Amino acid sequence: MVAIALAALQSTRHWTGTGPLRSAVAIALTALAVGLLVSACVPKQSAPSSSTVNGRQVRPDRILAPRDSVQEYLGRRPRDVLPRGRDAVLADTPRLQRGLVSRLVVTTPVVTALACGGAIGPLLGEVRVFVVLWPVLYLCTLPDLVLRIGRAERARLSALATDEPPVRQRYGDGLPSGSKLGLPGD
Repeated sequence: MVAIALAALQSTRHWTGTGPLRSAVAIALTALAVGLLVSACVPKQSAPSSSTVNGRQVRPDRILAPRDSVQEYLGRRPRDVLPRGRDAVLADTPRLQRGLVSRLVVTTPVVTALACGGAIGPLLGEVRVFVVLWPVLYLCTLPDLVLRIGRAERARLSALATDEPPVRQRYGDGLPSGSKLGLPGD
């Protein structure tokens, strides 16, 4: 649709101001950029709304900061997951991964659309440095998102390999309730 509208605009107004080949490439890149921006704005599948953190309902696809106790397992050189931190890591890493994947799904089309927009400038003879550098700067953030997803998965797998913490027994657990004296006939 966008390509057809841009082609009609080109035939009537000659907005690209270039030859037929450059005009066709400019129209294709502009249509691709608009399509990618629209796809980034369309809501994706929402996560279940029944997730809670500390008793508060949260949207699990927006969590990007796990608890402080989990952060130590997400570093470049993480330590092994301790049994006492196992449950926190298993609770927070899937939420972190969903949030990062959600951000990656939205960011990638936007960055690609910006890159297409940046490529149109030199094609039409109007080169602006910030138009070309802006997509490159955003492009540098994408590997960090993928790296954080991988670190969260590594911490989750390490937590799964860790034994569950021992259950503390309270005084009287496992003992019959009531009097501890034996009665005749017991």
